Amino acid sequence: LEASEKTANDLKAELVNVRDEVEKQNKARKLIEGKLLELTEVEKVERLNNVVLEKTLADKVAELIEVQKDLENKQANEQESRSKKLFIQLESQKRAVMDLKKKLKAAKEEASKFKTFYEAAKTSKMRDASLRLLREGQK
Repeated sequence: LEASEKTANDLKAELVNVRDEVEKQNKARKLIEGKLLELTEVEKVERLNNVVLEKTLADKVAELIEVQKDLENKQANEQESRSKKLFIQLESQKRAVMDLKKKLKAAKEEASKFKTFYEAAKTSKMRDASLRLLREGQK
Protein backbone atom coordinates (compact mmCIF):
# COMPACT_ATOMS: atom_id res chain seq x y z
CA LEU A 1 0.00 0.00 0.00
CA GLU A 2 2.82 2.28 0.87
CA ALA A 3 4.50 1.42 -2.34
CA SER A 4 1.27 2.11 -4.20
CA GLU A 5 0.91 5.45 -2.44
CA LYS A 6 4.48 6.26 -3.25
CA THR A 7 3.89 5.29 -6.87
CA ALA A 8 0.66 7.29 -6.87
CA ASN A 9 2.44 10.29 -5.35
CA ASP A 10 5.25 9.92 -7.88
CA LEU A 11 2.68 9.74 -10.65
CA LYS A 12 0.88 12.82 -9.27
CA ALA A 13 4.17 14.71 -9.08
CA GLU A 14 5.01 13.61 -12.60
CA LEU A 15 1.52 14.65 -13.74
CA VAL A 16 2.04 18.08 -12.09
CA ASN A 17 5.42 18.34 -13.81
CA VAL A 18 3.87 17.36 -17.15
CA ARG A 19 1.02 19.85 -16.59
CA ASP A 20 3.55 22.59 -15.74
CA GLU A 21 5.55 21.70 -18.84
CA VAL A 22 2.39 21.79 -21.00
CA GLU A 23 1.47 25.18 -19.51
CA LYS A 24 4.99 26.49 -20.23
CA GLN A 25 4.75 25.20 -23.78
CA ASN A 26 1.26 26.74 -24.17
CA LYS A 27 2.58 30.09 -22.87
CA ALA A 28 5.55 29.86 -25.22
CA ARG A 29 3.21 28.94 -28.13
CA LYS A 30 0.93 31.89 -27.32
CA LEU A 31 3.93 34.19 -27.05
CA ILE A 32 5.20 32.95 -30.43
CA GLU A 33 1.72 33.33 -31.95
CA GLY A 34 1.54 36.88 -30.56
CA LYS A 35 4.94 37.69 -32.04
CA LEU A 36 3.85 36.17 -35.36
CA LEU A 37 0.71 38.30 -35.27
CA GLU A 38 2.82 41.37 -34.55
CA LEU A 39 5.13 40.47 -37.43
CA THR A 40 2.12 39.91 -39.67
CA GLU A 41 0.73 43.30 -38.68
CA VAL A 42 4.11 44.95 -39.29
CA GLU A 43 4.33 43.19 -42.63
CA LYS A 44 0.82 44.40 -43.51
CA VAL A 45 1.77 47.97 -42.56
CA GLU A 46 4.98 47.69 -44.59
CA ARG A 47 3.06 46.37 -47.59
CA LEU A 48 0.53 49.16 -47.24
CA ASN A 49 3.35 51.71 -46.98
CA ASN A 50 4.95 50.19 -50.06
CA VAL A 51 1.68 50.44 -51.96
CA VAL A 52 1.30 54.06 -50.88
CA LEU A 53 4.89 54.81 -51.86
CA GLU A 54 4.47 53.10 -55.24
CA LYS A 55 1.25 55.05 -55.86
CA THR A 56 2.93 58.31 -54.86
CA LEU A 57 5.90 57.50 -57.06
CA ALA A 58 3.63 56.63 -59.99
CA ASP A 59 1.73 59.91 -59.47
CA LYS A 60 4.98 61.89 -59.39
CA VAL A 61 6.25 60.14 -62.52
CA ALA A 62 2.95 60.88 -64.29
CA GLU A 63 3.18 64.49 -63.12
CA LEU A 64 6.75 64.78 -64.40
CA ILE A 65 5.73 63.28 -67.74
CA GLU A 66 2.90 65.81 -67.98
CA VAL A 67 5.26 68.67 -67.12
CA GLN A 68 7.73 67.41 -69.73
CA LYS A 69 4.96 67.21 -72.36
CA ASP A 70 3.83 70.74 -71.47
CA LEU A 71 7.41 71.98 -71.75
CA GLU A 72 7.89 70.25 -75.10
CA ASN A 73 4.59 71.72 -76.36
CA LYS A 74 5.59 75.16 -75.15
CA GLN A 75 8.99 74.88 -76.85
CA ALA A 76 7.34 73.62 -80.04
CA ASN A 77 4.87 76.51 -79.97
CA GLU A 78 7.66 79.01 -79.38
CA GLN A 79 9.67 77.49 -82.23
CA GLU A 80 6.63 77.60 -84.50
CA SER A 81 6.02 81.22 -83.51
CA ARG A 82 9.64 82.12 -84.26
CA SER A 83 9.43 80.26 -87.56
CA LYS A 84 6.26 82.16 -88.50
CA LYS A 85 7.88 85.48 -87.60
CA LEU A 86 10.96 84.61 -89.65
CA PHE A 87 8.76 83.51 -92.56
CA ILE A 88 6.83 86.78 -92.38
CA GLN A 89 10.12 88.73 -92.31
CA LEU A 90 11.40 86.71 -95.25
CA GLU A 91 8.23 87.35 -97.25
CA SER A 92 8.45 91.05 -96.40
CA GLN A 93 12.08 91.13 -97.50
CA LYS A 94 11.17 89.29 -100.72
CA ARG A 95 8.51 91.91 -101.45
CA ALA A 96 11.00 94.68 -100.67
CA VAL A 97 13.55 93.09 -103.03
CA MET A 98 10.89 92.75 -105.75
CA ASP A 99 9.91 96.40 -105.25
CA LEU A 100 13.57 97.42 -105.46
CA LYS A 101 13.99 95.34 -108.62
CA LYS A 102 10.95 97.05 -110.15
CA LYS A 103 12.33 100.46 -109.17
CA LEU A 104 15.75 99.51 -110.57
CA LYS A 105 14.14 98.35 -113.82
CA ALA A 106 12.11 101.55 -114.00
CA ALA A 107 15.26 103.57 -113.27
CA LYS A 108 17.16 101.68 -115.98
CA GLU A 109 14.34 102.30 -118.43
CA GLU A 110 14.33 105.97 -117.45
CA ALA A 111 18.11 106.10 -117.84
CA SER A 112 17.82 104.39 -121.21
CA LYS A 113 15.20 106.91 -122.32
CA PHE A 114 17.34 109.74 -121.01
CA LYS A 115 20.38 108.29 -122.80
CA THR A 116 18.38 108.00 -126.02
CA PHE A 117 17.09 111.53 -125.56
CA TYR A 118 20.60 112.77 -124.70
CA GLU A 119 22.08 111.02 -127.74
CA ALA A 120 19.31 112.44 -129.90
CA ALA A 121 19.86 115.88 -128.44
CA LYS A 122 23.61 115.54 -128.89
CA THR A 123 23.11 114.38 -132.44
CA SER A 124 20.66 117.22 -132.97
CA LYS A 125 23.10 119.78 -131.52
CA MET A 126 25.87 118.42 -133.71
CA ARG A 127 23.60 118.59 -136.70
CA ASP A 128 22.49 122.10 -135.74
CA ALA A 129 26.09 123.09 -135.19
CA SER A 130 27.04 121.55 -138.52
CA LEU A 131 24.16 123.33 -140.21
CA ARG A 132 25.18 126.59 -138.59
CA LEU A 133 28.74 126.10 -139.70
CA LEU A 134 27.49 125.26 -143.17
CA ARG A 135 25.27 128.35 -143.20
CA GLU A 136 28.02 130.52 -141.91
CA GLY A 137 30.32 129.03 -144.45
CA GLN A 138 27.82 129.70 -147.22
CA LYS A 139 27.35 133.28 -146.20
